[in-house]
Amino acid sequence: MTAQFTKTRHAFLPARDLRPHPLVQREFDGVRARSIRDRFDPDKFGTLAVSTEAGAYFVWDGQHRLWAAIEVLGPDQKLPCEIYENIPVARLADLFLGRSDTKSVRTIDKFKIAVLARRMPETRVAEIVEELGMSVGNSYKVGVIRAPKALVSIFALGGEPLLRRTLRVARDAWSGDIDAFDGTILRAVGRVLHQFTSEINDSDLANKLAKHGTPGRMLGAARDHAKAMSIHVERAAIERVINIYNKGRRSRAVAEPSRASSAAA
Repeated sequence: MTAQFTKTRHAFLPARDLRPHPLVQREFDGVRARSIRDRFDPDKFGTLAVSTEAGAYFVWDGQHRLWAAIEVLGPDQKLPCEIYENIPVARLADLFLGRSDTKSVRTIDKFKIAVLARRMPETRVAEIVEELGMSVGNSYKVGVIRAPKALVSIFALGGEPLLRRTLRVARDAWSGDIDAFDGTILRAVGRVLHQFTSEINDSDLANKLAKHGTPGRMLGAARDHAKAMSIHVERAAIERVINIYNKGRRSRAVAEPSRASSAAA
């Protein structure tokens, strides 16, 4: 936290001299940009937040408005800018998150920029994910986790040990499946591991989940069960994980938690 306002200056800069910041920005949304273009009004344009780096100007808040302005007014049009001189990327990311409190920003974008800002726990969560050979992103690829909120919630529930266990179980159970790290399933596995910390054999759980089928199949069954029993999907997924683990285990089976306690959790 700074005790003073960051020094800025205001100027009108040609659109052709501006480019979106390569790191501190939400992912470009063509639908949103075209919507701004189609109802473009210079009096509602506002001010672009711009940083200077090596003599170049980077827009870190307003890339969709910049695109729309170029489409409507052309690249020679001068646009109102609030210019931040030589601000570190981590500080820009922190400023972006502060501005975005009142704007609609995708969860994945907020997570990535929080990591740039070195905020906790997002930074530590990202480090753990990377250490395990995975990444947090929005692409449908093997090893890419598209559920940052689930990761943060698991970390908040049981810290680094629980997050590592949860991710390893999901990875070992469904290696090669793009849905291995579905948010609902991750939270369900995490809660089961948290409640039965010393009673669950992680390798056994992963093997049984793998034999049960794909994560998509498991999630579908959980949704059907949730609808039939009028319970939350995550609660149903927790029950599925416990039932799958208990199958074939008699004296070593874990007790299913009460629905009241699960709902409270």
